[in-house]
Amino acid sequence: PITDRLDGFGRPGRIEAMPSERPMMEALEDGSLDAVFTPFMPDGFFDEGSKFRQVVEDFRGAEIDYFRDVGYVPGMHLIGLKARIADEHPWLAEELSTLIDESQRVWLQKRRKYADTTPWMIDELRRVSRDLPEDWNANGLVANDRMIRDFAEELHVQGILPKRLSPGDLFPGVSAFAAVPA
Repeated sequence: PITDRLDGFGRPGRIEAMPSERPMMEALEDGSLDAVFTPFMPDGFFDEGSKFRQVVEDFRGAEIDYFRDVGYVPGMHLIGLKARIADEHPWLAEELSTLIDESQRVWLQKRRKYADTTPWMIDELRRVSRDLPEDWNANGLVANDRMIRDFAEELHVQGILPKRLSPGDLFPGVSAFAAVPA
């Protein structure tokens, strides 16, 4: 079943659920929608003759330009802990960050060694290492301060958040933000 992910953040005329909970990809396919922003490509996207395409044809070039402009690749996930859990286990946040870093390091090491995901994995890894700095996807609050600030600002500008929030507001009690200039 389709669930409403708006959770009170909808804005009539701007951010609305599809009428009758109709799947957005159906609406895109029949022309009722002009575009859909989704992290996952729809069924049929990779098929020869697919009706679906990316909005920006040279998306790689656009994303490299964006990185050069703002200094980060937008994050896909933001992990937070309930204050009670963080207080009871003050070592947990750092340990989670370390585990995520290690998982990422092992994944990249295996891709570079075996290059088994696609026939062009070596070329893709070479391009990424040429186009982006080694730490382009660094974890941690300090490394991602600007991205978190920009994201929170955009949520406010679009009216999704009623007030401006800083990373310190989002992650209270995290001493790392004391060293980060606004």
